[in-house]
Amino acid sequence: MIEKGAGLFGKSILDKYPNIAIENEGVLTNSRIREQWLTKLFVLRFYRAIKDSESYKNLVNFHSINQFLLMAYNQNLMRRMGRIVANPKKASFNSVISQYEKLLIALLGNPARYTSHINVLMHALGYFKKNLSNQEKAFYLDELEKYRTGWIPLFVINELIKVLILRYDEDYLREQSYFNPYPSELMSFDIKNTWRGRSYWKK
Repeated sequence: MIEKGAGLFGKSILDKYPNIAIENEGVLTNSRIREQWLTKLFVLRFYRAIKDSESYKNLVNFHSINQFLLMAYNQNLMRRMGRIVANPKKASFNSVISQYEKLLIALLGNPARYTSHINVLMHALGYFKKNLSNQEKAFYLDELEKYRTGWIPLFVINELIKVLILRYDEDYLREQSYFNPYPSELMSFDIKNTWRGRSYWKK
């Protein structure tokens, strides 16, 4: 008798990260939900490698590289995670990673809201405020408003930021996983489905 349930891969993920990286195949036809799922999957894959390394230095690097992404999900939890990584009491790696993982799982438990994405993108704009003309800033803000109202998807703004990163050689932003959360070949450019997904995020 064949029973319904998680397959071997799904079960292995559930055992390590309950209810965090599993999604129904049918639901994943929605571009926004699929992008959310892929982002969580690759962040957790990266995190697992950090945890297995038992390297405090690697954990600090993980938090730094993912700072914008974590901010998009929950800025308060991101800051708490930063304080844990700072480790002022010089706790052991196992103690630090245990506290950090609990907050990471909680942070990834809900999708990032579109308003949080706008906050992150405004933060990113600050890195170029001395370089951009008033017209360029106005154009960026207009594009951000189009995203806010649902006229364009998030990746359009991200691509615009990537151009600025290359143009002004902004190393810190170049390293941020927020702008490349998973391999580009997995990215969906189905704009119709992306727009239809706005209601999933607008909470």
